[in-house]
This record gives sequence, C-alpha cells and structure tokens, in this order.
Amino acid sequence: MDGFVKRRLLMAFAAANGETGVINPLERLIATAREHDGDLLCDAVQVAGKVGLQYHGADADYRLLSGHKFGAPKAVGAIILRPGIEIEPLLHGGGQEMRRRSGTENVIGIAGFGAAAEAAQRDLEAGVWDRVAELRDRLEERLAAA
Repeated sequence: MDGFVKRRLLMAFAAANGETGVINPLERLIATAREHDGDLLCDAVQVAGKVGLQYHGADADYRLLSGHKFGAPKAVGAIILRPGIEIEPLLHGGGQEMRRRSGTENVIGIAGFGAAAEAAQRDLEAGVWDRVAELRDRLEERLAAA
C-alpha cells in the first residue's frame, strides 16, 4: 500500500494516580511494551520530586515532567529520552535542544526548573515525603484487601 507508514506501538501511562498516589508498576509496563515491540511513554508529572526516579537504559523510552509540580515556574517541563531514542521535531529552525525544537529558550524558566529539581532532591534525601508514601501504601493495601 503506497504511502502507508508502519508505526510502532506506543504505550502511555501515568507513573502515579493523581488522586490516590498509587504508583503504577513500571517494570511490568516496560516488559509489556517490549513484548509487543513497542515504546513506553511515562507521564511522571505526579511523581517528580516526590519519589526517586531512575533514568537508565532499561527505563521508559519517554518520560514527561512538569516543573510546577515540584516548585519550578509554571510552563517549564522536560521530556527525558532513553539513550538511543530520537524524536523528529514538528517545527524546524534553530538548533536549540539538540535540534529538537526551534525558538528562544526560556533560560530563566530552565534555571528555575534546575533549582527546583535540586531542592526536590534534597527534600527526598531528607525524608520529607516518607510519611506520604507510608499513607499511600497503606491505602493501596487496604483497597486491595477490600
């Protein structure tokens, strides 16, 4: 069939439920995506700055972050690509962001994102979110038992 482009399966999921905080099973989702020769997009907006995130070779192919969820300025976010993953820009132009987008970068917003990420990491290391994690786990256990 002329003009037909075979596309890979893309599985998309939220790392955590925004209402309950229940964490989705990343390892199982990665395995399912790989089993079907697909890519995995992880919306990590709810967990960034609240639980430790690992970014290594066996991780999701795409991970989305929104800085305002951990204290950065609004309208600043990030997409983290697994090594070896490339994306084609929708708009071509300047060489910003490794040629993935064009336009002037929001330098102040990016600096705020970096500072907020460092502060969030310090909070994680200090155990600021430990009590919330405990409550979340108890809720999940009780719901499963019911």
